[in-house]
This record gives sequence, C-alpha cells and structure tokens, in this order.
Amino acid sequence: MAMLFQFGLEQRTAEIGTLLASVSRPDKCAGCCSAKGVALAFLGGALGALGGVVYARAVLHGLTTIWRDAVGTSR
Repeated sequence: MAMLFQFGLEQRTAEIGTLLASVSRPDKCAGCCSAKGVALAFLGGALGALGGVVYARAVLHGLTTIWRDAVGTSR
C-alpha cells in the first residue's frame, strides 16, 4: 500500500509543485496530501468490508440453496 501511495504521489508531482508554490507553508501541502490518503484508505477499507460481507452472504446463500451437493448435507 505504501508503494501504491508513493506511485500516486509521483504521478501528481506537477500538481504538488503548484500547490507548494501557492501555499505559504509546506506543511499545509503535506497535510493536504496526507488527508487525501487517509480519506481514500478509509473509503477503500469501508467498501472492502461491505463487499466482503455481501460476498460471504452470497456464497453462504448459494451453498444452502443451489450448491447443496457441494456441502454434502441433506438440509
């Protein structure tokens, strides 16, 4: 994940350079980039957790209805 974040920053070097030139302090730019990273990580984690729950429920539903023979029980 750290490498993906680093690659994302490398692709946006022009944007970061403009932001550094326009703000009064560099720590504001670092805070902005960190806030974006934290927000994306939180959103990705929440969507991944929700997707995992939906996927698990779908598989369990499938195993109790359509794929009953794969489980090896009668009901």
